[in-house]
Amino acid sequence: MHCLLRPASACLLALLLSAAGHAAVDGATAEEFLYTVRPGDSAWTISARFLRDQGNWKALRQSNQLRSDLLRPGQVLRIPTPWLRLTTPEARLTGLQGEVMLDSGTGWTAARADTVLPPGTWLRTADNGTATLVLQDGTRVLVRPASELRVLPLEPAQRDAWLKAQAGAPAPPPGQTTEATAPLCIELLRGGLENAVQPQAGKNRFEIRTPSAITTVRGTEFRISTDGQTSRAEVVHGAVAFGNPLGAVELATATGSRADAGVQPTAAVPLLPAPDVQSITEPASPAQLQTLTLPALDGAVAYRVQWLTDTSPADLLQESVRETPQPQFPDLPDGRYRLRMRGIDAMGLEGLSAERALAVTTPAPPPPLPAAPRLDIGRADQRLALRWSPLEDAQDCFQVQIALDPAFTSLVLDEPTPHPHLLLPWPQRQEFHHIRVRVLQPSGGRSGWSEPRVFDPRSPQESPP
Repeated sequence: MHCLLRPASACLLALLLSAAGHAAVDGATAEEFLYTVRPGDSAWTISARFLRDQGNWKALRQSNQLRSDLLRPGQVLRIPTPWLRLTTPEARLTGLQGEVMLDSGTGWTAARADTVLPPGTWLRTADNGTATLVLQDGTRVLVRPASELRVLPLEPAQRDAWLKAQAGAPAPPPGQTTEATAPLCIELLRGGLENAVQPQAGKNRFEIRTPSAITTVRGTEFRISTDGQTSRAEVVHGAVAFGNPLGAVELATATGSRADAGVQPTAAVPLLPAPDVQSITEPASPAQLQTLTLPALDGAVAYRVQWLTDTSPADLLQESVRETPQPQFPDLPDGRYRLRMRGIDAMGLEGLSAERALAVTTPAPPPPLPAAPRLDIGRADQRLALRWSPLEDAQDCFQVQIALDPAFTSLVLDEPTPHPHLLLPWPQRQEFHHIRVRVLQPSGGRSGWSEPRVFDPRSPQESPP
């Protein structure tokens, strides 16, 4: 299958416009699909497999000058394309983040979620933009930041080749018709795509073309990226054919290849293993994730970090490439997310991804610390009287310290109390006593110490500092 290429770029298998209406078509002049009858074909199987309205078989028999419903292998049937049972594979935009632009021929406009891309539409993501294309069969194409692509319709020759491939697929049960969905053709000019392709019946293909390579797949999960000169393909699961006019390579699970402009693709090489992200504790705070460094991968020169929604399937919220294995949580609200990381080798090939669902929570700020108490000391009936401001919270208490030195290393009293006062026996040691008090909270919070006061037992009054 081939797509019409621009001189400076290439394309991919594309959306087929749905044929509308059931009006009679002049078989000699209208666009037609030529089908060669195979052994075992009958009027019913051909009608069920190819005709939108099985009642058109009578008109088809007349236009092909068939004398009966009996068919012989090798006969060529001319089927007008408006009668064909084809439907456009719906390429619907979802999961838009950041700046995503579309151009359907009238200029670039901001994309909206749930927009269906008609053939010929250009899609562009900015450095902060991501999007997901969801096809009718469940295939998902994640468009990474700084990417530009176009979807194109099939040419008649491509359509016929695909329709003929459907001839080997089993016909639907009697009385049941199923619309056939044509392949998709995407032209990737720059950026990267991550694809989860559903298996297709009838040897259907999903193909992506870049300026330096073509990637053809069936049901698989793979990535393709290009900067306009170099293309890279990495297969996570399944198999793809990756090549250009100078050569091709078959890529199996966990292998990749690189193709530079004017050079045949490299031989398949193993992808780097997935990094270890399971050691991240949960819940994690944004501050923890900003400073966290995971174990390095041998052979990795950089790491791609992606943050996605914690849904199935997930949508990409933000991605970055870092020189070290650091997740560095982006500016997102608290919630549940999916972290995806993989190493990048010296060829620029990205390895297998590791994923970890995480609850990201910003800890509540600690309560404000209480103010330091104001301490007063005096003498009451030959006892030392200490007083300070009462508590604002009944759960708190005070800590009182008395020492013989200003550094409070020679303590003679270190006592907690819930009361804003304390009566102590008159000190027996005739030397200066240094006194201070502070508030203690059950959570571990501490106020500052009060201004230290100095007391001289030899004097009836408080001694100066």
